[in-house]
Amino acid sequence: MGIYNVVLEPLVIPNMPGLQSFVWGKTPSGYWVLIGGRTDGLHRRQPNWSFLASGNNTTIYMIYSEEGAIWQRPLSQLSTSLNEQLQSTNMEFYQHGNNLSQIMQ
Repeated sequence: MGIYNVVLEPLVIPNMPGLQSFVWGKTPSGYWVLIGGRTDGLHRRQPNWSFLASGNNTTIYMIYSEEGAIWQRPLSQLSTSLNEQLQSTNMEFYQHGNNLSQIMQ
């Protein structure tokens, strides 16, 4: 068994959104898309306070890390049913080629 060294180098992108438990994908040209998740950090440990709607990520972000560019669009521009689904957290997903897909069970 070999020995490996791992070196992590931070990538600083000014104005990068602080999100957790979001969906992400990458285009062939290097753009990242971020959807859903939380903006408020860890939730309280009490059942009736688990996730407040005010901490939902209500924005779709497109990021080009090579230039530090960030574009965003509000989910409110989508239909209500899609808008609400894309605000969820911990969505199970995978990227297959250029498609983001939900894991179906």
